[in-house]
Amino acid sequence: MDSISSTADMFVDLKTSQDSVLLGIIKELCSEDTLSSKLRGKKQIPQFIDELENLKQLKNNKKSHKEKIKELQESIDDKLNTIEEQEYEKVELMMQWLNHRVRDVTSFSEDSTELLTVKTRILELNEIHSDLRNSIREMEQQIKTFKDIIESDLN
Repeated sequence: MDSISSTADMFVDLKTSQDSVLLGIIKELCSEDTLSSKLRGKKQIPQFIDELENLKQLKNNKKSHKEKIKELQESIDDKLNTIEEQEYEKVELMMQWLNHRVRDVTSFSEDSTELLTVKTRILELNEIHSDLRNSIREMEQQIKTFKDIIESDLN
């Protein structure tokens, strides 16, 4: 974009210098010294000079208008850069938050898995405890039965 605007500026400068040369030539030709006797005192040529002056002022106004456009463009570019920086910061904050949430979810998942493992182990131990208790009752019952048999044999 810089090369395009710089070539446009070059053409504007070239056109301005050409217009200045042309205006100088017309002023010189229209001066009272160079005019023929037929043209001296005629008002039409000074009107053309005035018109050329007006055109030159319009071009200068266009230049200032172009400068205003450049200033506005630079202002817009600055604001866009600021918005891009803010957007980048926003994305960074969102990524940090997401990473934090992922860590929380991962931690929760690990904790849940560990809790599930502990609960499963507790259930297994409860089953083993129940089996042992039943086995002890059976043993006590067998001991009692053997004791009764021994007592009956002794009597």
